Amino acid sequence: MKNFFSLFCLMLLTFSLNSQIETGKSGTKKKRKTTVQDKNTGTGKTDKTVVPKEDYTLLSLGYSYGSSFRSLKENGDFYGEPLGERGQEKRLPVSGVYLGANTKFDQKIHLDFGIGFQQYGEQYQNSGSDTTISYKTTYSHVVLPLKVQYQTGDKIIFFIGTGLQAQLLAAYLNKTSTTIEGNETTVKVTELKNKNPFSIASVSSAGVQLPLGNRASFLVSADYALQLSNTFNKQAPYIHRSNLFAIKAAIGFKL
Repeated sequence: MKNFFSLFCLMLLTFSLNSQIETGKSGTKKKRKTTVQDKNTGTGKTDKTVVPKEDYTLLSLGYSYGSSFRSLKENGDFYGEPLGERGQEKRLPVSGVYLGANTKFDQKIHLDFGIGFQQYGEQYQNSGSDTTISYKTTYSHVVLPLKVQYQTGDKIIFFIGTGLQAQLLAAYLNKTSTTIEGNETTVKVTELKNKNPFSIASVSSAGVQLPLGNRASFLVSADYALQLSNTFNKQAPYIHRSNLFAIKAAIGFKL
């Protein structure tokens, strides 16, 4: 995890220095003026001045809150087991935190990348006359998203993007509670046995960036992630792929 964080910091520093160099270059350019010819005197007069847009890298810190679920099916005839009660699982509220960077690639095309900590999961509950069984399962990942993003607007910027996200499984928790005649017992399972340490997800987002003064911005977006690879290994009884819909809010600062 330290290696991935170091790599992200190196990438951020490279993009930031490049952005500052480009900004310095654009800052030395003269203002472009449009000259209109006067019909009577034949002399020229200045009509307007066009100032080049500033190029910058936007560093942001964000929090997401949303709803996660999964696709689940038997892992073939040899390892697979019937879904049973797992087929009755429901969506689970989850959250995440992100440190991201956004830098200009072309006129309206930007690269959006970062590092974060994101949860996925599902939950189940079955209540009888005197017995209740419920559990919540969460998969916590260190995530490294990379998106190509289209942006439009001047002060208020609208954006939409898509890309891929590398995911490192950092923690697993299955918390099962059983209540019999008012007496509750809880069992927690945290071992990573039969789990894949690495997975890939497709990610997409759409949102708006609002100015907060000269250097700061507020960003809000709707994000969707779909895991493309199996959460479990090849010998596990199920093929499990998480998905997530979330709202993300962030504060950004120009570098």
